[in-house]
Amino acid sequence: MPATEPLRPPDEAGLNGPGDALSGLDAAPSVAILRVLRVTLHVGFAALLGVAVLRLLVSGGGHPLRYALAGTALVLAGVYLTGTILEKRFAAGSTGFDPRRYGFLWLGLVTALWAVLLAGSSDFAWLAFPLFFLHLHLLRRRIALLTIAFMTAAVIAAQWAASGLAVPHLAVVLGPLFGAAFSVVTGLAYLALYREAENQRRAADELRRTRAELAESQHDAGVLAERERLAREIHDTLAPGHRLRCRFELDGDPAELPQPYRVTLLRAAQASLANVRDHANASNAVVTAAFLGSEVTMDIYDDGVGFDPAGLAAQMDARTDGSGFGLRSLQERVTALKGSLELESAPGEGTVVAIRLPLDDVPEREEQ
Repeated sequence: MPATEPLRPPDEAGLNGPGDALSGLDAAPSVAILRVLRVTLHVGFAALLGVAVLRLLVSGGGHPLRYALAGTALVLAGVYLTGTILEKRFAAGSTGFDPRRYGFLWLGLVTALWAVLLAGSSDFAWLAFPLFFLHLHLLRRRIALLTIAFMTAAVIAAQWAASGLAVPHLAVVLGPLFGAAFSVVTGLAYLALYREAENQRRAADELRRTRAELAESQHDAGVLAERERLAREIHDTLAPGHRLRCRFELDGDPAELPQPYRVTLLRAAQASLANVRDHANASNAVVTAAFLGSEVTMDIYDDGVGFDPAGLAAQMDARTDGSGFGLRSLQERVTALKGSLELESAPGEGTVVAIRLPLDDVPEREEQ
């Protein structure tokens, strides 16, 4: 149900249950006050309507329209209850139907039904006071004050007619006037509390958005820093003045790896690039590290002359040129981490060294 400002219909602008827009501000004192006012409004409306119907049926035995008025009162109760229930369900997210667009129609129907009841019996006069809150809440202030003035005049007229006096008693005039004034003051105080709570909610939403954006930016910064660190370590494995063009690529979001993993991947890059430099006669090399959730991989590719993998057994001995890791010792290190090392090559087709290390039980192997 729409409102002229942020104010929502009878219910969810703070006149409803746990699904209202203030549900995230339960700790705020203003929200507790709003809830008390909300419950008081609903209970007051129901109580005043019930008392009026009871008086009509019990004391108005001679009233010719008492049953018609009682039926109209039930219709009013149904319309009022339907509006509040639909608002509550929409605010709680249990329905996609938005009743707020019908807020003015709902208010007009409730007010019209009350006017019919008031015309039939002055017992329904005091039902105007909870309706004043709804007018203040749903309508612009000037329009609401105007409708409240008309409703107050209708209450005075109904009580004057019921008194049978030629001139209305002072209490007949002052009672509704004081009641209307009290309702307006209370309603305006409620609106001030509501706006304060709305501002708190918006501030909390903005804070959550800011935190989420900050966390995302920190994550992105961490990814870039890790990418730069890995690229720098790979670059450092190449000797100064080396003419081989080497490119580093990173797939996925880098995860913090235990020292044995980092050493193994670094040494794999060092050993492989050393072989490319010394034996492949390659122009380009690409080192790709990928974090795939359940495993981390590293592939080292070169566009060199390649070789026949079947004759590689003699080359699997540890190197003695200072690089520290030959293919055999690298294979042993990868196997110790329950990973795999594959070598693909063919004469004239370049070479690919592919390493896979599982991440599922990393904490159990950190001490290796």
